[in-house]
Amino acid sequence: MHEAGQLIFSAETLRIEFFAAGHSSPRLLISFTEANNRELDGPGFGGKFAVEKGFDVIAVKSCVDDWYQSFPPEALNRIREFISERSEPYRWRATYGSSMGGYAALNFGSCFEADAAVAFSPQFDITAEWERRWSAQADAIGQMHTLSERFVRPECRYIIFYDPADNDLLHFNEFRRVIPQCILSGVPVRYAGHPVGYYLSSTGALKEVVSAALSGEVASAALRRAREYRSDYPPYFFNLAGHCLKRRHLQWALSAIERALSLKPIDPEFHMRASRICEARGDLNRAVYHAATAVALSPSHPHMVAMLSLLLFRRGLLKQALHYIDQAVVLLPASKAFVEQREAILARLGTP
Repeated sequence: MHEAGQLIFSAETLRIEFFAAGHSSPRLLISFTEANNRELDGPGFGGKFAVEKGFDVIAVKSCVDDWYQSFPPEALNRIREFISERSEPYRWRATYGSSMGGYAALNFGSCFEADAAVAFSPQFDITAEWERRWSAQADAIGQMHTLSERFVRPECRYIIFYDPADNDLLHFNEFRRVIPQCILSGVPVRYAGHPVGYYLSSTGALKEVVSAALSGEVASAALRRAREYRSDYPPYFFNLAGHCLKRRHLQWALSAIERALSLKPIDPEFHMRASRICEARGDLNRAVYHAATAVALSPSHPHMVAMLSLLLFRRGLLKQALHYIDQAVVLLPASKAFVEQREAILARLGTP
């Protein structure tokens, strides 16, 4: 059961509440939830930690993954009114979020006269041609509002954490076009994946990093310590393997994914990456093994099942390939690619 805050605004898919630090705090944090959040109760993204650190918190909690494109103007106005009604003005304000919430933290920073806008792995525009991770959400959004120089607050310190080996680098480069370098701190966290906060949390650095960032600073020492602990973080090696695969450094990719699997042997995504690496190296037997392991671990994932079918097809194991593509079609009947893959198998089998 979450502690209830003071209600500021409420709608079907949005709830905004105020949580006091327990005294007349001079500092305010406005936080925004990530995509896939379905919880409208409680202190929101990072709210509990911020209150413990002495921040009053306005928690903006959305349960729709539209990157705050439907954020109602009346909610924005109500937050600003709530802040202005305080008897003693805040001396420091910060906005904070990760991924979709990071997008909001950067875009709404000037609206709330933020002194610091802190974002982990934020997106500049999920509808960009080179961004396909959220294609369904992008299609639903259509045209997306993006940050422009007019909505950048010169008095604000913008701090963006991102993985430079990930597509998040492209988003950071877009932010860098509109935010002056003198007020922008880009903090690369290589091979941390998306969002980088998970990596920082697993290495024990997140709280120190966030605490510093919300005060407009970068905790360089904590980030250095996080790098020292990466050898125990399986996704680090998973992301490194993907980076090496893209650059066709296949032996390095294989070594990295084997290390990831040694740390986390029952992760289907890890096995699928191992399968793709083995396929690229020409080792179809190992590629099939890892794909089959992934499907055994995640039998309802249609793309994994279809990938296993494709590998079996390339090995000439046509009946097994047909068995798995039939499963994939059942799981995702709208996929034209799966139907075409099935037709190619039937043609090879000589079945009309």
